[in-house]
Amino acid sequence: MSSRHIPGKPHRVANFVLYHFDSPPEKSLYLKDRYKLDSDILRAKIISKDKHIEPDYKCTLEEESLPPSYRKTVQELLNKKPKEYGLPTKPPKQEYEF
Repeated sequence: MSSRHIPGKPHRVANFVLYHFDSPPEKSLYLKDRYKLDSDILRAKIISKDKHIEPDYKCTLEEESLPPSYRKTVQELLNKKPKEYGLPTKPPKQEYEF
């Protein structure tokens, strides 16, 4: 899910959600008609893909919808030790030509 500024006067900011799902074509048409009737959905697009989702694909929607501080990937980044840079103890000697 992401948020983006969109052109137009009545709605300036919109949230975008992308779902991958398998369904028969009739259900896709039904969903598209239902989305058009919903007043909270500004624009809905259903695109069919030739490539099918692998059977071992795991949906992580619950994890992705958590606040950032509770996500496993963010916690790993917070626990990651910052990289230490070896700074020189004294500045390099510069030679000048006169």
